[in-house]
Amino acid sequence: MKEIFKFNNELLEGEDIHVHRRFGDTSYRSHWHTYYEIILYLNCHGNCILNGENYEIKDNCIYFLTPQDFHKINTQYDENSQSIIISFSEKSIENSTLYKLFSGPRILYNVPDELAKKIIEMHSRFNGKGLYFKEYLKSLLNCILLDIASDSNGIAGNSEHLSPTIRSIITYMHQTPNSGISLKDAAKKVGLTPTYFSSLFHSEVGQSFMSYKSGIQLAYSKRLLEETELSVLEVTLECGYGSVSQFHRAFKNLTGTTPKEYRKNKRS
Repeated sequence: MKEIFKFNNELLEGEDIHVHRRFGDTSYRSHWHTYYEIILYLNCHGNCILNGENYEIKDNCIYFLTPQDFHKINTQYDENSQSIIISFSEKSIENSTLYKLFSGPRILYNVPDELAKKIIEMHSRFNGKGLYFKEYLKSLLNCILLDIASDSNGIAGNSEHLSPTIRSIITYMHQTPNSGISLKDAAKKVGLTPTYFSSLFHSEVGQSFMSYKSGIQLAYSKRLLEETELSVLEVTLECGYGSVSQFHRAFKNLTGTTPKEYRKNKRS
């Protein structure tokens, strides 16, 4: 059985941002969580297994992780190595900033000194508290995210041609792949009629709202089937499907196989 854990308590009650630092041992067992993370590695060497793919950790680098990403960190113990982890919710950042990064992990090697200094300052400000420190943390966090987005050369584009309306819904769906949001609810969320919203979404994205939503749910369900021991019923609920039969039908239509067969094939 694979060891994988869901971390829910990294963000303490009442916090939108939490920052902590680790020295020497910067490894983490397999896990996922419902918030975002920026991890700055300093003088570290190892690897990150992220959604089944292997990525290198070397020297000074940054990993940006989105909710529901499955990851395991393996680094060599070194008393000179350290990591600074910024955990935060979507409440602490601008949607326009978040959209630039939601589509997957952002991995940045050879971290510029100025960016590293901002992250180190985040840790210092978080622990020092002080007047207006929460407002300062949010402003600094948004600056850090924009720096990561602009410095992540060659990693997934931002699709800046999308309107703010469609961008906000896409961001929401990636944030909450288990929400089960309907087209009607999505249209209401942005103040449009379902018919107009459906047409606008298709014209800008190139596929229907339901097709895009199904793709997000399917990707999430695949990761759960591959990386956890959750039952098909538990995966159904975690991914926001109304029933096991609905999940089974959608999964088979998109993959040509059942959830149980998919899990078995991946582990054989």
